[in-house]
Amino acid sequence: MEYVSKAEAAKLTPDATAAALVKKYKEALAPKLDVKIGTVTGLFPRGGSPAVERSGETPLGNFTTDAIRAKYMTDFALINGGGIRDTFPAKTFTPLDKTLSRPATSATGPWDVTVGDAMTVFPFGNSISTTTITGATLWKALENGVGGAYPADGRFPQISGFKFTFDSSKPVGSRVVSVTKLDGTAIAKDATVYTIATVDYLVQGGDGYVGVFSPAVAKVRDLLVDVFIEAVKNAKTIAVPAADGRTKKVG
Repeated sequence: MEYVSKAEAAKLTPDATAAALVKKYKEALAPKLDVKIGTVTGLFPRGGSPAVERSGETPLGNFTTDAIRAKYMTDFALINGGGIRDTFPAKTFTPLDKTLSRPATSATGPWDVTVGDAMTVFPFGNSISTTTITGATLWKALENGVGGAYPADGRFPQISGFKFTFDSSKPVGSRVVSVTKLDGTAIAKDATVYTIATVDYLVQGGDGYVGVFSPAVAKVRDLLVDVFIEAVKNAKTIAVPAADGRTKKVG
């Protein structure tokens, strides 16, 4: 198998026919993708070394999981950080509507965000599922989230409704130090049942979340991207949220 690097790709001459086809579809989709859904006062980050969404608490994770938990009124919400695929506004989405305020044209916010931005951030078509989880399986989920190839893979948990502390210097499977409710009450590794909203991909065991989210009682709800768009519309102007300590790395 051979790979083409970005540097090598940059030297290629674009195929005129393919470029024209892309332009045609981009123009056809613009009336749907360029629809403004709100504004943000700053850039919601993504990526870096290590990638923020795969290594710790991040604004997009906080905003999204808080919105999911509020909509479905569950005890907790959790999504995989690897499902966040761009900044917000999205660096890789360029609206055709030049009247929109964007980072490319304005050095500081507020910036307009669109349906196209939202679909670039969450492009996979995942749906939200509501289900149940026990204290024991919540700990199991979090151990999976900070295990694997942390912080290189996408399983890191972006969360709402609880807090947890982990130590990545410990062996995989024993990295979670504490799990608590928002008021500081400890969540034990026991059979206590909680409600949780997550994405269908994780319910079915994706990203290593096997035997965690009770697929037999899970109910598929709405598309993740639609929930995100609704939350942005309701907020209208969003200040990038500061970290509130829901996830803490201690080693």
